Amino acid sequence: MGLSSRLDRLSEPRFALLLFIPAALLVGLFVIPPILSVFGMSIFGIAGRWRRPLYHSLDDAEMERLRAFFAGLPNLDAAA
Repeated sequence: MGLSSRLDRLSEPRFALLLFIPAALLVGLFVIPPILSVFGMSIFGIAGRWRRPLYHSLDDAEMERLRAFFAGLPNLDAAA
């Protein structure tokens, strides 16, 4: 009367429950807490919201400096 004979005599629903328990325990320990913490921090305003920096456009002076920089680079078409 070992463990294997007891497992053989289990009904299908009880065997399924026996196999589900370790998976549910792992999900409960490693998956659910981070999800709950993220929702909790966002609800209570603890976690700051990440936003991209605003779009930056070059003014005329910066555009002239950029044009001069690219004009100073060697032409790739001429090298080929």
